Order: sequence, then structure tokens, then C-alpha cells
Amino acid sequence: GCAQPCAACARLRKWDPCLAGCSRGGSASIIELTDEEEIAAIKAVKVMGLGVAGVDMLQSERGPLILEVNSSPGLEGIETATGKDIAKSIVRYIEKNI
Repeated sequence: GCAQPCAACARLRKWDPCLAGCSRGGSASIIELTDEEEIAAIKAVKVMGLGVAGVDMLQSERGPLILEVNSSPGLEGIETATGKDIAKSIVRYIEKNI
């Protein structure tokens, strides 16, 4: 089955085309996904045939825009922002589904 989102964060950074994400100087803050954003993220993961993934999206007037689906997402920023042990959640999901 498809996993439900276990955490969401907004990444913030100063504009620099060579930098992206929290591992390269950005910061993250916890957010609550809208129903539309959660559905879009789950659909994107399903389309890619993944059980565990990070989904990068933009909020727009047209609704969520999927930028990327990461089969091996970085966890540093989201774990720091949320205080959750995302790695542990991933291991539990794998144990139950493999």
C-alpha cells in the first residue's frame, strides 16, 4: 500500500542557483499540508511506483505543482524542522511492507 505523508516542511533559502535544499545552506520550517497538496504528493509517489519518497512541490494559485519525486530523500532539514525521526518511520514502513 501507499504510505501516508509523515511530515511536511517548507524550505527557505536565499536565491542562489547553485544551492538547493537544507543540506546546502537552506532552512526548513514545519507546515501543514492542505488536502489538495497531500493528495498530489500521494499520487506522485504512486505514479512513480514508490513506497517511500520525498516530494518537492510549489504552492501556486493553480494548486500544488510537483517539481520532483525523490526516491532517496534527504532527511536532515525535515527531521530538524519537525523534530520527528523520519528515518525510523521509513524503516518501520519497510518492515511492514516487504
